[in-house]
Amino acid sequence: MFNLPSLLSCCSCFHLIVLNEAKDIHFAPLSSIRFENFVEHKCHYLEVSKYSETRVQEFDDCALECLKMSSCISLNFASSRDQENRFWCQLLLSDLFNNSENFRENATSHHFCKWVSLQVYIDFTEIMRIFGTMHDSITV
Repeated sequence: MFNLPSLLSCCSCFHLIVLNEAKDIHFAPLSSIRFENFVEHKCHYLEVSKYSETRVQEFDDCALECLKMSSCISLNFASSRDQENRFWCQLLLSDLFNNSENFRENATSHHFCKWVSLQVYIDFTEIMRIFGTMHDSITV
């Protein structure tokens, strides 16, 4: 029986919102929002050179590490927590499509590869000019 892989999304916003001491909200003039979709291959492991390996609290932490690094194409993630209640996370520079011979079943890990990537640059100065008059607490 063939199981379709799950699709997980990860979003990261860079330099989007800054609160000053007066609690006014300021938006960076040009902010970057990046979306990644990861396809999960449960109980699989891609055996290739690792860019880095770390231990994290949740999958989202691992996905964000991959998102921060533009050369991260896929990742291996532990299927269960270790004795310190963390998961190991391996960031990879390759994917199963280029290394299918190294893609194996493995009960102790899950493999995730990027499916769709989108990076958007938004001019929040213009948006706040339009909406700022509607909310006195928001300043540009």
